[in-house]
Amino acid sequence: MATAAALLFATTSGVAFAQDDPAEPPRTGVIGVLYADKDRNGEQDSGEAISGGEVTLVGPDSAVHKTTSDADGKFAFAGLAPGTYKPSYALAGGWVVHHAKPEGDVVTVTENTTTELVARAERPYSEQLRVFGFFHDNTYFYPTSVTTTLILINTTDRPISGIQARCDRKNAPGALGRGPRWDVLSGEGITLAAGGRRTLTIVDDVPESARTTGKVTLDCDFAPNAGWNTDGPVLHEDAPVIEGRGKHTMILGEDRNANSLIDADEAISGAKVLLHDTTNPASVIEGTSGPDGKIEFIGLEKTDYRAEVRAPWSFASDGPQLVRVADHGGSSVRFLKPVPPADVRATVTFSKPRFESHETVQWDLTLTNVGGESTGVWVQGDSPDMDIPGEQWEHHWRRFTTLAPGETRTFTVAGKIRDYRNGKVIVSGSYGYSDQPHTPRKPFRAEVEIVQTEGALTGLVYLDKNNNGQPDPGEAAAGAVVEANGGAPYGYHKATTDADGRYSFNGLPAGGYSVGYTLAGGWIVHVPGDVVQKIRVEPGRPAQLVAGAQRPYAEVLKATVQFDRTSYAVGDEVKITVRLTNRGGYVINGVHALCNRDRQTNNLGGRHFLADSWGDLRPSTKGVTVGPGETVTLVVTEVVPYEARKRNRVELLCEFAPQAEFGRDFASAYDWANVPGGRPGSANVLVAYDKDEDYVIDPGDAIGNVRVRLMSHRENGFLVAEATTDVWGWARFTGVPAGSYWAEVDGPWKFRNQNASAVWISDDVAWPVFWMVPGPDPAQPGAGDQPATGGASNGGTKVALARTGAGVLGLAVLGVLLLTAGTALRRWPRHSALSETERVGVLSGRLADACGGSDVGRHDHRGVFGGSVAG
Repeated sequence: MATAAALLFATTSGVAFAQDDPAEPPRTGVIGVLYADKDRNGEQDSGEAISGGEVTLVGPDSAVHKTTSDADGKFAFAGLAPGTYKPSYALAGGWVVHHAKPEGDVVTVTENTTTELVARAERPYSEQLRVFGFFHDNTYFYPTSVTTTLILINTTDRPISGIQARCDRKNAPGALGRGPRWDVLSGEGITLAAGGRRTLTIVDDVPESARTTGKVTLDCDFAPNAGWNTDGPVLHEDAPVIEGRGKHTMILGEDRNANSLIDADEAISGAKVLLHDTTNPASVIEGTSGPDGKIEFIGLEKTDYRAEVRAPWSFASDGPQLVRVADHGGSSVRFLKPVPPADVRATVTFSKPRFESHETVQWDLTLTNVGGESTGVWVQGDSPDMDIPGEQWEHHWRRFTTLAPGETRTFTVAGKIRDYRNGKVIVSGSYGYSDQPHTPRKPFRAEVEIVQTEGALTGLVYLDKNNNGQPDPGEAAAGAVVEANGGAPYGYHKATTDADGRYSFNGLPAGGYSVGYTLAGGWIVHVPGDVVQKIRVEPGRPAQLVAGAQRPYAEVLKATVQFDRTSYAVGDEVKITVRLTNRGGYVINGVHALCNRDRQTNNLGGRHFLADSWGDLRPSTKGVTVGPGETVTLVVTEVVPYEARKRNRVELLCEFAPQAEFGRDFASAYDWANVPGGRPGSANVLVAYDKDEDYVIDPGDAIGNVRVRLMSHRENGFLVAEATTDVWGWARFTGVPAGSYWAEVDGPWKFRNQNASAVWISDDVAWPVFWMVPGPDPAQPGAGDQPATGGASNGGTKVALARTGAGVLGLAVLGVLLLTAGTALRRWPRHSALSETERVGVLSGRLADACGGSDVGRHDHRGVFGGSVAG
């Protein structure tokens, strides 16, 4: 039997006809199989047969024969007359049988012969290719040319070859896409690698027929063998064509030999010329000279234009440069001469020859362009000796100023003195050219004489015991330490309040000061927006401060955060109930929340900003007010981040106080929940003694044959996994539950920095280096911390969770719970408003929720876990 393949991707082997053949195939006819090559491997696999596909054969006498494929994708045509037939297919779901030959696919039928046909269907080329294209101009004036950019992208994971473009199938007037300039997309076409892209730029002349249609068009479809395969992506672009305007050719050169000609070496390339319509000032045509010095201005109105050439060139002759555009266009020769570039000079002038140290220093910065061309100028100030208001910097420095040749601009700046040295204050900065970004910036600097002046600062510190906001008898804060930093020149000053709570600083250098307070008994002076008070000291009347101390927010304000569930999946919404209770006797205004200070990726509360759902708790808002004895409850929502799955838990740690983002006195709140599904992780730990402290592992630095243990808590944790270092100092851990651990190393060693013994385990590989120094041999873990005989081992890592005789599943849950509980306690801040007992209660409740299926009741978990959690 003769065999013909509709697409030459497969043969009629057992792959194509894996099903049972018909009992009696037709003698003179065609049998075939139709399949969808879903995995694009070029052959039929199980499940790829196409049922119900319509197959059509058109014979030599134009007779049409149709049939439909069966459940196995098979079809047959019997009793066909000998001759050549053209097959076609109509398939559901967008599947297409593509033609593999430029002339189209045919099937030859001979007498008493059954021809086999394999029809491989694939996704249409419109899904495999993406094509973008655009004209470079919006409007064209006849005669001219059109530049088109095409971008072809292969979106599949396999190469596509022979990609062609078939343009202007309708032979429309004014259409592009034909001719030799498009040969790259005809014939053999182009090939795109898997995921590859190709950019083409094609230049066409605007067809003469576009003059009558008034537009130029591009209509193309793209596919391999685009003459037969018409299912590829389609591109359409058009633009108006305007006729009846003028044209002018300008030739530019530098007549260096003064022969009134532009010789071959005198043509000027890259010169920019503007034509200004004398009847319409808003109309400007721009052109740039080519290598031969020519500029062709096309589409000009028939009127007079004024020519302007941009730097670094100017017209060699003085006077106006006019261009007259007539019906048939014209040309002109223009001689140019170079002009010097922009050259901006800066000078600083002070408003007086000297200033007293408490005065406002005013100075002018003058910029003058002494060059021959215009330029944009930016200025940046850098005057650390002065306090210059921000609006001055915004107004003067961060804007671009254009300076024409010979033009001058002056900026006035004023500010208080922050510091000075050697009896002088310095103002400085730099400037540069905005249209010449690669030109080095230029500095400016000036100094002026300063005469020292002095003043005094007095104040009162009291304990606002009755919370009325004013000092009362018996509230004087004796023995409080007052620290004042500032002045010009800068200095540090310290005083202690007397029995009446008063203090004074005399002979202070004039200037701005920051004042801080340290009181006994935990009393704190709360200053909105900062941790210190600010005041200015000047000659004459002493500056005065009154500071009322209150009990710390960590003591007065109680804060809790509580999740609505004990377990979540990544992407779940977490409803968080926030409760703020004022246990003091005064109103607390403007309470903000600062969450996730350490920017942990598995924590809620944002890594930089709180979500909108936090409302007035966000630092950018007015804050929340909590009255004496009042509890304010808010419900906010967050989404569990992906990183929580890596660490098996999602956490929230927040600090609450008026303007918590600035202060160091706050109430803390914490909650966490399980996020199951995190895969065990690995760690490759290097243990070394860096004798020369260069943070380089030199020969002999590695510590071999020592045991490294991963503990659930630094002080009171249990053993999770252990491994022994090899001769190169490496200890390798695998199959460790996700979480945070603290390492211990056997032998006469201790960590150079104890805080550097932490290890995070996730579904990635951690590579910590433990720098050790000689020290006492740490106590060995107790028997309860040792892995049970026959305990689990994974790649040299002994996983020490199974040691109580309980079931493996229960122990795994218990291990994760204890790890999480230990982490929560370890991260609890010192200033938390919860007592140790309250923390244990919260965590015990969470453990109980997570172990809801246990035989131990919720209220019994405190007894079961209390010791470990409290520890």
